[in-house]
This record gives sequence, structure tokens and C-alpha cells, in this order.
Amino acid sequence: PAIVAELSGLPWHGPRDTGFEADQWPELRESGRCPLGQLPMLEVGGFTVCQAIAIVNYIGKNAGMEGADLIEFATSQTLLSEAECLYGALCRFQPTADAKMREAMCSVSRDLGSKPPTSTVSKKGRSQDGALDVDGESNGPATFWKEVLPARLEALEHMLQGKHTFTSSGITVGELHLWSVLHQLRLCAPEAFFADAACLQAFYTGLEKHEGVNRVVTGQSTFGPINQYFVKSEIALQTISRAASCRTM
Repeated sequence: PAIVAELSGLPWHGPRDTGFEADQWPELRESGRCPLGQLPMLEVGGFTVCQAIAIVNYIGKNAGMEGADLIEFATSQTLLSEAECLYGALCRFQPTADAKMREAMCSVSRDLGSKPPTSTVSKKGRSQDGALDVDGESNGPATFWKEVLPARLEALEHMLQGKHTFTSSGITVGELHLWSVLHQLRLCAPEAFFADAACLQAFYTGLEKHEGVNRVVTGQSTFGPINQYFVKSEIALQTISRAASCRTM
């Protein structure tokens, strides 16, 4: 949500301005200010917006970042859903470097009795149509990096249809949210990450160079410093390196 807020042009205050730190999460949760007991959250006057999708859509509605027409709106919403699916898979497969923030972002799922984040996917890793499946049993994270993720990147590449943005503006809420998840994936396994998705790589690189995106990523926005949340994946590095070797032989 921070990238969407920064590129919206709307005034906003992040942790750097509010002084919020991960150590304050238990107090915030008990205060009742966060209705669902989970981060992220956006406070607007006396109203609190919870959940990342609702937050970016709220900002997008106010800033005109929903898309130029209904087709672009639908495209943006599709990318939001895909980004959340990929992020959910990362939460399940990748350990995190910040245990306190993981507690804040995963607490509701645990309280509701859902499965805790683990390194599991379905045995096949994906359904026959390439749909991401994170609810079943699995052979482990290697299935995600070797089979599931490449299929999702291929689908996104196909959606671009030879272009470098998904919409005319290139900065709808869906595109920005997808970029933030792709960035997390790339930090886990930077080597040859987009080897088979040239247009998707161009999409990623274009936003990576955007002044507003750069401010957030480098910690210069009101959000403040952003530490890498997911640790690098040795399995991902090995899998992607092997795939790159096969292509060059």
C-alpha cells in the first residue's frame, strides 16, 4: 500500500511520521483501532480501512488510479488478486527476517484457526490450468519456485501481449501492488528471475526506475526504511540457476 499511497499524489503519513514501530503492535492491537486485529491498516479521520486490497482500492478511488475504463479497471483488479495469491504463497513458503511484523500481519489467520505459514503447496504444485494452489500438501518450496511461479510469470507475460504495461497509465493500483510482490520475489531469488518473461521484466524495470517507487523502496518516503521481509531462498537460487544453465546449453 505504501507505493500506491506515494504515487497517488495524496497527502499521507506513514510510520516515519507517526512514530509507529513493530514493538508497538501488541498495544495497537489491543487498542481497538485496528478492527480486524491485523496490519496493514489505513486511518482516515475517524475511519479505519483494513486489509491491503481495501486500502489500495480506497486510495485508488480517491486518486483516479483504477484504470481509464472498465477493461482497465478489471485488469487492475485481476492483478490485485494475482499479487495477493503470490504473496500468500510467499508467506507460506519463505521464512521472514522480521518476526515482529510477521506476528502483526499473520495474527488473524492464526486466531481463526487457519493453517499456519509453512513450506507446503499441493503435491502437483499447480492445477492443470496453472492455477496457484497453496492449500494442499506438497513436496515443498522447490515445487513453488520450479513449477508454480514460472507458470504464473508466464501467464502475466501473456497478459502483457507484447507491451510493457498492463494499462495505459502503467500505475493502476493493481500494477503497483503486483510490482511490490514481484519485488519481494526478486529479492528472494534475484538471479535470472525474469529470464523467460521479457515484457514482464520491462514492466518491473520501468516501475523500479519510477521516482515515487524509488522513494519508497529506498526508505525516503513517509513510510520510512523498509527492511527485506522475506529471506533469500537457497532453493529458489538453485532452481533458477539450474533453469538458466539449461537454457544456455
